[in-house]
Amino acid sequence: MMFTSFAATDGICRQPETIGQTISIANPWTQEMIGVPMFTAYVVVTLLAIAANAFSGVALVHFKPILPGMAKAGVPESWLTVLGILKTAGAVGLLLGLIGVPLIGTAAATGLILFFVGAPSSPTFAHATIHSSSA
Repeated sequence: MMFTSFAATDGICRQPETIGQTISIANPWTQEMIGVPMFTAYVVVTLLAIAANAFSGVALVHFKPILPGMAKAGVPESWLTVLGILKTAGAVGLLLGLIGVPLIGTAAATGLILFFVGAPSSPTFAHATIHSSSA
């Protein structure tokens, strides 16, 4: 543990004279103990996201009982294959990120976030598209 005081004789704390000086107050053992649970949580949450999105992506394409709910939400049946492919691709990307391709994992996570942020507006867009094409 390293503590550094910069108190001057007038009692005012001042910045170190050396720019970029690193001050560490945690010892390596503490950092390792914090790192293990965080990495474990990262792996568990990522695996749960992979499982949920992979199952959901396949279900959108092949699981017929969801069709009435999607129709009630205003999502056209023709969109289900594309939505399922996007969710499954996100799950595959998360898996690749977990096993060592961090750029793909980050892109997949970003894509899934955008997917779920855009999900509430998709029925409105689908409803507007259906009504404008039938006019």
